[in-house]
Amino acid sequence: MPAQKHWRESAGFSIGAVAATKREQRSLNALIRKGFAADDGQITEAGLARYERKIKRLHA
Repeated sequence: MPAQKHWRESAGFSIGAVAATKREQRSLNALIRKGFAADDGQITEAGLARYERKIKRLHA
């Protein structure tokens, strides 16, 4: 998820941007399946919490 979020921000897309390529769509589908994103592509609270935990662990 951090890579997906970073890529979207770097490319100038909002978090809820629709995936355009097959790779992006697969990534989005995985996030939805895991509960980290909603069906419309918006990152859920669980996804944000997971992202924050990952960032804290990387900075430690």
